[in-house]
Amino acid sequence: MNVLYLPLDSRPCNYRFPVQLLNMAGHDCLVPAPDQMDYFRKPSHHATIREFLLENAAHADALILSVDQLAYGSLLASRDTHVSTEEALDRLQLVRTLRQAYPSLLIVAYGVILRSSISTLRTQDIAWHNLITEYSQAAHRAALSALPQDQAELQRITTLLPQEMRDAYHQVRERNQTVNRHCIDFLREGTFDRLLLLQEDSQPLGFHRMEQDALRARMADVSGTGKIALHNGTDEGGCLCAASLAQHPLKLYVETLGRPSCNFIAKYEDRPFDENIRSSCAFAGIELTTWDEADKVLLVLPPDTEPQQDVLAADTSYSVADAMRDGRLADRVVDKLRRGKPVGLLDVRYANGGAMRFMETLASHCDVLSLSAYSAWNTASNALGTILAQLQLGQDGQANQAFTLERLLDDLIYQSRVRSQLRTALAALGEDVLSLKDKQRAEQHLNTLMERAVQSSPLFRERQIQARYALPWPRIFEASVTAGGRPL
Repeated sequence: MNVLYLPLDSRPCNYRFPVQLLNMAGHDCLVPAPDQMDYFRKPSHHATIREFLLENAAHADALILSVDQLAYGSLLASRDTHVSTEEALDRLQLVRTLRQAYPSLLIVAYGVILRSSISTLRTQDIAWHNLITEYSQAAHRAALSALPQDQAELQRITTLLPQEMRDAYHQVRERNQTVNRHCIDFLREGTFDRLLLLQEDSQPLGFHRMEQDALRARMADVSGTGKIALHNGTDEGGCLCAASLAQHPLKLYVETLGRPSCNFIAKYEDRPFDENIRSSCAFAGIELTTWDEADKVLLVLPPDTEPQQDVLAADTSYSVADAMRDGRLADRVVDKLRRGKPVGLLDVRYANGGAMRFMETLASHCDVLSLSAYSAWNTASNALGTILAQLQLGQDGQANQAFTLERLLDDLIYQSRVRSQLRTALAALGEDVLSLKDKQRAEQHLNTLMERAVQSSPLFRERQIQARYALPWPRIFEASVTAGGRPL
């Protein structure tokens, strides 16, 4: 199958992962050239993206389309006001043009429901980000309860926010909600064949929940068709849409390690995680089944405390009881590996990085590269969609093992250990790690720290790991990791 893919943005999780996974499944995948894409705060140029789609749609069997890339120019751009509602809707008309020209083209689209708060593009943005989050929660709480104390709290927070900031925030929310409503109409009329709506970083209360209610009402007549889904996530959207193209749908057995179910609400999410598992699998065409019927197995390492903690803020103490518990859980993983079915490990003990102590325990019990898939970054549903796509599309072999190795190097070693070291080193040089002045110098530190961490890690059993490391954008939130000889 020839797949035309318009990613959400230029970061590896959106730009590279889906291509790697589609290639593993034998599909050819064409994406815009890197210089045609967005870069950090700079959105892509719409005329260039439009030309890319018009020039290449004739040769494609399927189109995976990020609505936010087409309408706004990137995920970050979807959170600001530079594109009006009218312009965004006009840009979407291109999809109708493609549908009319190529009626047999399979169009799978994914759009984002705006996160609770604003972007943090500099360290000084964090305080405003937190206050906007409080404002969103307080507004929803006040709307639900109508209690005087809730109204007073909303008023208190509102007075702390500049009017201009609140106006821009609501302008973006209303525009994006209008675009998402039109996407549902596109599905209903057949312009889209399938639509995935993803709730970006959120909490159980907020403006986004009221927007979801409105979207669900609008999609009521198509919600039972299997063509539309709405759940938590964002950066896994391209991977999950890629998984939905699989020609031989996967039968998957899911087991939670150490607890009976995944009924926790993950950090940055607004519903029990098992709901996201079911919805993501359904959209990807994955059938949840019993051990005996399953082709592959997904083991979930859940949080050991609730609420789920960010990996860099979690309690670093590790008691004898913790070690014994992890030993028992590692034995469960080994037991599943020995029973012969491919096993993936979804590590969501923490947000924004893997559980290093558990993975080191597992490495003492087995070869971690005997796992058929691993994922741990960034939110629980980001990790979920990525690993489901790998299990759906990945085939046992060198390419799949390289992808698993990259996830271990990135999601686990970088995110859980090296990122904090890099932050400390760069802060000592006067850098703002959310907006670097000297990216090249930061990458030199990154490579030194990663090589040192990999060499000292017990994970890989003295294997000589060859990989390259870079920062896709001038910030340290994510890294680009490439194992073997593939280009960055």
